[in-house]
Amino acid sequence: MDLWNLGDLDGDGFEDLAAEEDGFPQNWTWLVFGRDGAAKLDALNVTLPPHVRRDAEGSLDLARGFVNVGDTDGDGRPDIAMSECGVDTFGRFRPSGVWLFSTDPWRILKTWRRNVDSFGAFIAPVGDVDGDGKSDMATVNDYNPPAVEVLSLASETSLWRVEFPFELGDVHDFIAIGDLDGAGCDELALSLWTGRRGSWMQCLLRGEDGTLIWSRSSPKGSRPGVVEFRRAGDVDGDGAPDLWTLGETPFAKPGRIELRSGRDGGLIRSFVSSCDGPFASTSAPDMDGDGANELAVLWNPDGLGNGGLVEVLSSRNFEALVQFHCDPAHSIAALRTPNGVRIVVTSGPSLQAFDLVSVEGAGER
Repeated sequence: MDLWNLGDLDGDGFEDLAAEEDGFPQNWTWLVFGRDGAAKLDALNVTLPPHVRRDAEGSLDLARGFVNVGDTDGDGRPDIAMSECGVDTFGRFRPSGVWLFSTDPWRILKTWRRNVDSFGAFIAPVGDVDGDGKSDMATVNDYNPPAVEVLSLASETSLWRVEFPFELGDVHDFIAIGDLDGAGCDELALSLWTGRRGSWMQCLLRGEDGTLIWSRSSPKGSRPGVVEFRRAGDVDGDGAPDLWTLGETPFAKPGRIELRSGRDGGLIRSFVSSCDGPFASTSAPDMDGDGANELAVLWNPDGLGNGGLVEVLSSRNFEALVQFHCDPAHSIAALRTPNGVRIVVTSGPSLQAFDLVSVEGAGER
């Protein structure tokens, strides 16, 4: 089961969740209220009819990935964008795209669909690019060719598109990290495998027009691995948002977590865990008073069948502000509540929630 933080949809002070259960012939998605964990299948009415592949006996629903993009229709309630593109290279179906939903009541507002199998794999709100007063949405064509595109939520048109010349390349992660230059739009971080070029690349694009701000690459022929990004906020005090990186590359070994500067991609600090590597992670609200996001990490040090370990790591020094064990888990989310932070993990078809409190004076690590 996968989790997505949707923000506070009902105005009760608790952030809410979308929880998706993979299934056959289709996936199922629930709206889970952060206050009490109540789940409604009919409230999040986004389960799409299965797409039948002509050369296969089965079918698969590719509804995957949910993002709060703010109020786009003027009703005072946040709207939700949903990806209709799977992440398995050999299990995709056409068409693919992005759906936009109103939450009160749940209804389809707009769709962007294309007869390809890789459009819309990741979604991120980018800010008002076209100056119409509404936030626009960035998405990716994640392979063959990898590309970033910003869609207008008002006119349903493409505002800009940047394509990467990497044959058989693909995008492994994509997030908006925040406004770096004060121009009003969030900058966009990508993790790419360059395909036949045989190297790994991380880069940051300007949200307003897709201009490359910085990039960093691994040596050709090095072992690839998925690098994931998380929003960190301003960790180094230079006024620009920074980012967490996690993964398995020459510059992010298994069990290694890094904080990177959003301004130039430089290393701020890093941490190597005694565990093999994070099983799942998410940004968590500031808990130690430094103004930057913490990182909530789900480790499975003894294998998935033997339970999980949750740590909330300080962006200040990688101190474990909170550490506790949980049942074997697959996904993790960190929700804002009126009294602090609520950590939610999946345990089979169930969810477990743990309430945390702020701490002061974390030590060095």
